[in-house]
Amino acid sequence: MALLGLTAADFRGTLLLRDCLEAQGAFLLVQLIKAALNEAGDGAMGLVPPPAARRVVLVAAQHAASHYAIVLRKAGLHVPDLLARGRLVVLDLLSMLGTGLLPLQVLHQQLAAAVAGGGVAGSGTGRGVCLVADDLSALHCLARGEEDWAAFLHACTSLGQGPQCCFIGLAHADVEADEGWLARLEHCAALVLDTEPLEPGRPASNTGRLAITRREVSTGGGAASSSTGAVATPGCHVLGYRLSEAGPAFLNHEQHSHPHIL
Repeated sequence: MALLGLTAADFRGTLLLRDCLEAQGAFLLVQLIKAALNEAGDGAMGLVPPPAARRVVLVAAQHAASHYAIVLRKAGLHVPDLLARGRLVVLDLLSMLGTGLLPLQVLHQQLAAAVAGGGVAGSGTGRGVCLVADDLSALHCLARGEEDWAAFLHACTSLGQGPQCCFIGLAHADVEADEGWLARLEHCAALVLDTEPLEPGRPASNTGRLAITRREVSTGGGAASSSTGAVATPGCHVLGYRLSEAGPAFLNHEQHSHPHIL
């Protein structure tokens, strides 16, 4: 798989993944989860240097836990071992729908316990946490109101500010009702990844295009940098991508520097 140019330093703060009906981004979410779990730096998205061992807490609203067991295994992860060691925790929102409580209320409770590592074998302390929400647009529908939703997003983004922590959220850019809160989430995101349909004239062998935008957002720790001292430069890097049974493949299109991006 061609490298996306992401570094371990990119996995901090808030990472926003936006897709649309014509270019769905669930495949990329799987790759981000793999990269967040990757300890050895063995090529998952080409992270340099490899991230420190962290736990991933996945809030599954779009697909069931059984779906992720399959797709993460296809991505090369040993899911049973990750679950047993507490490296991966899946909160299956679809299984909560029959509890009689509002799902977002139940989710708040389970999320707090999962992030703290309570009762999870091998979770331990001193590790960072990567919180992943696979469908923010669906979660928004479960909120009692905008205040309830704003509190949930604040909790997620605040967690992403912790040491070795990050918050990755997938949202649908073509849902008109989500435009307000999605714009606010973009404003605080350090990295924004947009999957988009192909422009006219692009090779038909490609499935879509991916725009990776680094933004100058303070996360309390200064500019993102790797162990070599390299600092991530704000700007937009555009890739073409092709999906197949073997996984996604990426082709570099163009790169733009946007020092004015806030």
